[in-house]
Amino acid sequence: MSRAAGPWRLVERDGVWYVTGTEDGRWFRRSTKTGDKREALAIMKDWQKEPKKMVRHDAPVTFDDLAEALENRYRINGHRAVASMQDRVNHLRAAFGDKIATDITAVDCERYMASRMGPPARASKATVRYEMTLLRLALRLRGIPRPDVKLPDVSDNARTGFLEPEQRERVLALLPDDVRPLATALALMGWRPAEVNGLRWRDIDFKRGVVRVEAEHVKNREAKEWPIGSHPRLLALFQDQRKRALRYGVARPDCFVFFRTGRDGAPEWPDQLWTPVVETIRKDGTVRRLGGKPRTTGIPSFRKCWKAACKKAGVPGTLVYDLKRSTVRDLEASGIPRKVAMTITGHRTEAIYRRYHIVNDADQRAAVAKLAVTQQMGMDRGSEAVGAGD
Repeated sequence: MSRAAGPWRLVERDGVWYVTGTEDGRWFRRSTKTGDKREALAIMKDWQKEPKKMVRHDAPVTFDDLAEALENRYRINGHRAVASMQDRVNHLRAAFGDKIATDITAVDCERYMASRMGPPARASKATVRYEMTLLRLALRLRGIPRPDVKLPDVSDNARTGFLEPEQRERVLALLPDDVRPLATALALMGWRPAEVNGLRWRDIDFKRGVVRVEAEHVKNREAKEWPIGSHPRLLALFQDQRKRALRYGVARPDCFVFFRTGRDGAPEWPDQLWTPVVETIRKDGTVRRLGGKPRTTGIPSFRKCWKAACKKAGVPGTLVYDLKRSTVRDLEASGIPRKVAMTITGHRTEAIYRRYHIVNDADQRAAVAKLAVTQQMGMDRGSEAVGAGD
């Protein structure tokens, strides 16, 4: 690659030299149609005499164009996080919606990050990094140079929350009756909340004694099974949930295993495949339409009752996802080989599995006590050997 004076440069691809650069704030790339570097350099110098011809003066790329390119890429690649992406794009639109894409600078990005991480939003560093990554991807998809900005460091973003067994049982006892089975399954299985909450009766095989979740519903795209037949408490939980579903008439294969009942005592949409449509009127008079999407979980949300139960149990701020870390601690304490434990929780790599194994002071004290006993036994044997030699 040879650089010319100014923003233009030569780039060789597949034996052909291209001229790339920016002109009037627009990025361009144009083939010299030659494989000879000297000839390509001469062509570039001729083009530099009339730089305006290098750029097509089409309609400027707006933020809506960036958002459309981003959503198209997500849908083409089959990403499941389209809704999350759209929510992040809305935050970006509030800051960059009135800008032409080529006018977005590094200063604008730094100002946005500072605003998002400060009051009143106080977004996490990981959230802001994700949003800026989306913006940079959208710019790249439209062939626009990305601002050179340093993203927030999230190397220390690993969570460390977990529940001791007695704390876990205390929280479960304080949850509503229709939510407790789901939370108990999460606490015992070590699967992700969406995987357990999205189970349907076709995923439960009582004859084989296994629960199976298909690859399309798993984060790492690998199907997995949990042998509930070998876990009496978990097997009894699914059997009780089956009786409850039969009582309410929602035990068909496509019905969700876990569901809530409304104030009238009837199940809340356990057999509906689409979320209810809710329309609200914005301040500007436009209609905001929510719902009407395929349902992926039996219980849409139980965050409020979980938060209240944790507060009453004396462990405020505990996350539902902390149950997964607690299960990993149980697996380690049980002495189960790590390779086997990873197949149970669904972790693909040992590095990620270790992030879920949280060690506290009590674990360290117990380990040191075992170390002291082992060392003392060694010292005693050594003393006996010395005495026998004398």
